[in-house]
Amino acid sequence: MAKAKPVSIEPSVRVIKKAKCPTLSSKSELYYCLGVDADDQLMMKIYSNSGGGFFSDEWVSVSKILEALESCDPDKPITSVALNGLFRGRSVND
Repeated sequence: MAKAKPVSIEPSVRVIKKAKCPTLSSKSELYYCLGVDADDQLMMKIYSNSGGGFFSDEWVSVSKILEALESCDPDKPITSVALNGLFRGRSVND
């Protein structure tokens, strides 16, 4: 008998803006949402990538994103590694 998968409950976030921006390479565009959660905390998530690259569609606190970016060397390009700690670890097979 197969094990039941745990149900993931996404936090309730009210979308206040949908927009797009170029990727760092300018070869494609990222589509994102800004929203506020029940505690009026500003949240962000990417919901599409025109280039077909991988991304997480989880809501993330903008203050936590800024915190993570503050630790980056300003003389080096920003990569996804700087934000890895903000996302839940999940298998691509889930």
